[in-house]
Amino acid sequence: MITTINLAEDICPVSEFRSDINNMLQKTKTTHRPILLTQHGKSSAVVLDINDYQRLLYEKQLFEDIRIAKEQIKNGQTYTTAEMKSILKKRYSNVER
Repeated sequence: MITTINLAEDICPVSEFRSDINNMLQKTKTTHRPILLTQHGKSSAVVLDINDYQRLLYEKQLFEDIRIAKEQIKNGQTYTTAEMKSILKKRYSNVER
């Protein structure tokens, strides 16, 4: 789970990040906090642990699926249980068990 950025510890100039990259990467992995990189005093990029990034992508897709499902329900694009069973049976009838 990604935790909120710590303003005192997680904002870092690119030059400082570059000089201590291994420790900085380890820090994101252990704290699960992103590091906000700055260039010339302005925010430039965010560094995340790869597992936290994957989780964000998964959650983004899940929320998008929920949004689409709500829209489909609103528009009456639904199936009964029997219809869904029939669709799935046809789709997976050739799958070996």
